[in-house]
Amino acid sequence: MNFLLQIIIKIEIILLGFNTLIVIFYFIIIPIITKGYTLGMYITGIKYEGQINIKNLFLRNIITTGILQMIVSLILVYLVNNKIYLTISLFLGIIQLLLVIISAFMISYRKDLKGIQDIISNINIIEVK
Repeated sequence: MNFLLQIIIKIEIILLGFNTLIVIFYFIIIPIITKGYTLGMYITGIKYEGQINIKNLFLRNIITTGILQMIVSLILVYLVNNKIYLTISLFLGIIQLLLVIISAFMISYRKDLKGIQDIISNINIIEVK
């Protein structure tokens, strides 16, 4: 049973690492290369506007995709035991969920339609004509 658990944990680490790389590539690198677009944004006719750089896109994705949670989880899995890792991961997941909910309410009720991610990153989403 312990051997099977170790295999599952290794697979989880690989998947988390792969997911983190995909998020970094799609939500940070692609918008820099395309000057504000991801594929979905291009299709829907919207784009990022503002200071589009690695720092600001990373800040934005802390809220929208949980990239910081993924990176911290990847680091912690090697530094702490399973119980502490799961506790910290759960705590970070709850914080991530709360940030998304707060941001959704901000977008719904603010006149300028800005969420936390828009405010901290100095990046807005605009409609392209």
